[in-house]
Amino acid sequence: MLLGNRDDVPDLLGAAVALLMPSRWEGQPLTLREALMTGTPAIASEVGGIPEILGDAGILVPYGDVKRFREAVREVLESPGAAEKLAEAATRRGREMPGSDDAVTNVLGVYRA
Repeated sequence: MLLGNRDDVPDLLGAAVALLMPSRWEGQPLTLREALMTGTPAIASEVGGIPEILGDAGILVPYGDVKRFREAVREVLESPGAAEKLAEAATRRGREMPGSDDAVTNVLGVYRA
C-alpha cells in the first residue's frame, strides 16, 4: 500500500511488528535505519548494506528465498517472545545509528578531505 507523503512515518514504523525488506539490492537503506530508530525490527534480504545495518535486530534471508522469508514472518508473528526480543535488539541498534547531525558532519569531513 502506498500512503503518499507522510509526516508520521516514525509512528507508522513504531506500530509495525516488523519491517519487511525483500530487496534485490540495497546500499545503505534509510528505511531500515528509520525502522531501527523506532525500535522496529526487520526481516530483510541478505544483500548490500543490509546485514551491516541490521546486525542482530532482525532476520536476514537469502535474496529470492520465498520459503525462508515466509518462515521468518511466521517466526516473528507466532513464536512467543520473538517479536519482543527482536524489538529490544532493534531499539539498541537504533540508538547506535548516527543522527542527522552526525551524518552531516561525516559527509562534510569526506568533502573536506
